[in-house]
Parts: sequence; C-alpha cells; structure tokens
Amino acid sequence: MAAGEAPPLRFNAWPKIHAVTIGGGHSCLVFDDALADPEAWVDYAAARRGQFVDSDANAYPGPELPLPTPAVESLDGFFAQHARRELGGRRTLRRYARLSIATRTAAQLVPRQWLCHVDRLDVVAGEAIAASVLYLFREPALGGTAF
Repeated sequence: MAAGEAPPLRFNAWPKIHAVTIGGGHSCLVFDDALADPEAWVDYAAARRGQFVDSDANAYPGPELPLPTPAVESLDGFFAQHARRELGGRRTLRRYARLSIATRTAAQLVPRQWLCHVDRLDVVAGEAIAASVLYLFREPALGGTAF
C-alpha cells in the first residue's frame, strides 16, 4: 500500500448476520465480524483526523471524511452479496460512504441531534434507500464491529 493510500476494505467471507425488528413493519440487518481487518480502518481514520470536516448537509454530530472509491466499491459488493436481496433491491443506483467521528458533547448538540432520526429523502416509486453504519470500537464491551 502506498503512503497515504487507504487500506483495502476486506470483508470476512462468513459474517454473522441476523435481522432485528425495529417496529412499524421495519427491520434492521445486523452484521457482526464483517471486516477482516477493522483495525486498519481505525488507524486510517486516526492518521487523517485533520482531513475530516463538519458538514451542514446532515445532522451528524461531528466531522466526516469521504471514503475512497475502491472502498466504496468493496462496500457495495458486500451489500450486493449479503443485504440487497434481503432488503428487496435488485441493483444499486447510487452510493456514498464516509468515515465519521462523533466529537460533540451533549451540550453542543442541536435539537435535531437529540433523538434518533429517520432519513427523509424523496424516492421515486420502485426505488428504495438503504443506509448502513459501520461501528469501529476498541472496547469489546461496546460491541466490536457491527453494521
């Protein structure tokens, strides 16, 4: 890997997958042990801490850094293999991925950040939106790596 290049986003061949009902007829797919080398991504994010920037485009409570194209493509491949059919999709039309760091204290949050949110995006008939979050924790008590 060249200096400054992102590590390969490699996935475990057999992640632990289960669905969790979240109410209102919706469910959430949970993938445990998804990444083959999650520590490489923690290190990548830490090395680029100064490149993360706050975005007014969403309500995330901290700065963000877009993922490089090869990582986004790898994530899309994992999604196609393990989640797309389960979520009722046939193909990916658009994709976007970023690293985010929650840095704001409770006192710094604005009202829209106080509650769990629902993505409210306009979608044409026959299309859907899937969102995922990859959590990278160094503390086993926090759950490890999960989507």
